[in-house]
Amino acid sequence: MEVDVQKEKKIFCNKPSPKSELLDGAGEVIADLIILMIFFSNVVHHMRLKHKDKADNYYET
Repeated sequence: MEVDVQKEKKIFCNKPSPKSELLDGAGEVIADLIILMIFFSNVVHHMRLKHKDKADNYYET
């Protein structure tokens, strides 16, 4: 009985359906995109703050 269960597990683990592979790939891509979006939004926000300070200083003097 144990041997049958192990065989089934082995088959199940070695042969994931193409659909699940596709979903895993899509999940990784989406995670990468989210990380990039957060990174770029932080960079843009930081740059805006820097330029805003420079602009304020320019107009004050």
